[in-house]
Amino acid sequence: MSLTRETRRQVDAHRRALHEEYAAAPVFEETFEISRERFDDMARVASDGYLHGGAAFVVAEGNLLLQRRADTGEWGVPGGGWEDGETFAETAVREAREETGVECSVVGLRVLHHQRWVAAERDETIHSLGAFFEADYLDGTLRATDDDVDEVGWFTSLPADVATVVERFAVVADEH
Repeated sequence: MSLTRETRRQVDAHRRALHEEYAAAPVFEETFEISRERFDDMARVASDGYLHGGAAFVVAEGNLLLQRRADTGEWGVPGGGWEDGETFAETAVREAREETGVECSVVGLRVLHHQRWVAAERDETIHSLGAFFEADYLDGTLRATDDDVDEVGWFTSLPADVATVVERFAVVADEH
């Protein structure tokens, strides 16, 4: 089976399973053109499903947990890629703990982000899926605990320098 068909099959299966487990959530689809080198790197891990990941919109007393990324300077929600044997929700919880020091509990699925990665010189596409969850704060001391994170904080509204994808998903959730 081609890489395009296999990664699309994985995304479709994950979408169905997540919608069955958490009820239907909006799906945001986006296509990115990437370099041949990046495409080749992604292709090496794509067949094992390691391009998928989870993130958490953690809320406590009406405040949203955000982290400022060291590489972009933008604020976003904690999240990242799967590790062996994890579910999307387990990934989101682990990433929140690793990046912010916060323990959280997933309470629902906010939105799915279906990404298509295309190299201009290739006739193939790699599909990946990000699951963004609603999560409640449980415990923990807020601190930047990961080298990729410069700062963490609780927000009552989105800062001006929030990542576009987080801003978009905050709006999507409010509309549904």
